[in-house]
Amino acid sequence: MPSIAEQIANWLATIRTESLPDEAVATGRRLFLDVAGLCIAARNEDYISATLASVDRGGSCTVLGYTGGFDAFGAALVNGTAAHGEDYDDTFEGGPVHSGAVIVPAVLAACEREGLGGDRFLVGLTTGVELMCRLSLVAPMATHNAGFHPTAVFGALAAAGGVAAAIRLPPTQIVSALGIAGSVASGIIEYLAEGTWTKRMHAGWAAQSGLRAALMARGGFLGPRTVFEGVHGVYRAFAPSVKPNFEPLVEGLGRRWVLPTVAFKPYACGTMTQPFIDCAIRLAESGVRAEDVREIECEAAAGTLPRLWEPLATKHRPPTPYAAKFSTPFCMAVGFFDRRAGLAQFTAGRVQDPQVLALAAKIRYVVDPTNEYPRKFTGHLRAVLADGRRFEFRQPCMRGGAEAPLETDELEVKFVENARYGGWTSTAADRLLVTSRQLFTEPTLEVLKEFRG
Repeated sequence: MPSIAEQIANWLATIRTESLPDEAVATGRRLFLDVAGLCIAARNEDYISATLASVDRGGSCTVLGYTGGFDAFGAALVNGTAAHGEDYDDTFEGGPVHSGAVIVPAVLAACEREGLGGDRFLVGLTTGVELMCRLSLVAPMATHNAGFHPTAVFGALAAAGGVAAAIRLPPTQIVSALGIAGSVASGIIEYLAEGTWTKRMHAGWAAQSGLRAALMARGGFLGPRTVFEGVHGVYRAFAPSVKPNFEPLVEGLGRRWVLPTVAFKPYACGTMTQPFIDCAIRLAESGVRAEDVREIECEAAAGTLPRLWEPLATKHRPPTPYAAKFSTPFCMAVGFFDRRAGLAQFTAGRVQDPQVLALAAKIRYVVDPTNEYPRKFTGHLRAVLADGRRFEFRQPCMRGGAEAPLETDELEVKFVENARYGGWTSTAADRLLVTSRQLFTEPTLEVLKEFRG
């Protein structure tokens, strides 16, 4: 019987542009645009300067927003770190994983390195994202519970698969690429302790790792074909608390696509905070003043508590702007006041705002044992005012997800705002917006050189 990796390899080796459904192509285009905007938004941030100091210039690959070329591995690392750095990138209900920030940089670097066109970029992007989303469904929550970041772990494997599809490796080499990626997959979530930067690099590190795994396999390096289900395989190492169910990974490959259900974030913070922000904004729009709130209680899923609610005292006063992105109380409070939670809401000044912190301190949680997380991301609040009045709001799904997708014009506005935040002119942003609509039909990706400055 073929191993899991062999089944995946047989699928990846046969995918061509003409076999992609229209909705997969459309989602691929949206993913590129969203990732591109985020790369530009982060171009002046300290963590990107630090990442740039570790890579070599002078290659043939693009780092969006920076002049000159880079080697493929450096470009994948920097673009992936920038795309994921503000936690404003896409997510997947059921995982959760952030696929675009891994797969777009990995496959883009591979195609530029190899001189391939937009059609190959599209194939690698769509198959890599499809694979990454499916990998996250095998053992839901178990990877996080073991202390690892699913985006980092499954990203390396999916990037290897996406790159392998783009450069058209044969099945035997794709199996080795996946096996090699299993040995370089990594990413712990200890960044939560003090709001440090390591989560930001996880997508970029996975992108460059998957790229290298695919190229090593093409060179003849051998990897284990039982990388997924083996006694020392990926799920035994990174999700040991549950028995993996591989049916969501391999069932319907090439016939049923989960890619079109990828969610695009309306807010620049942790995925499961988003529906709670919507509830907080609705409370503010009801005419409630922050000073009149006595307490706010939120029904939350147990699986989200270690990352977004606990320790509650720290979440009430997050130590850094990055830590604030993973504090549901802070995200709700800043959303209440500003009616939004974009890049400007997570600054050093904003996380010390006494009004925001005072409201955040009034927010607590109770565990909802019926919550459908991670299959669905929902929000809730029950507010009690000083005069005894009560308000209650529920958000039944994540805005931007499959049940309430962002419209194309909303995503394009987000892209332009992110590009402007990174210092681009509206004219430059509009040029890349137009380019993104036809990129997958370009015979080469040389057109992207225009956007290196």
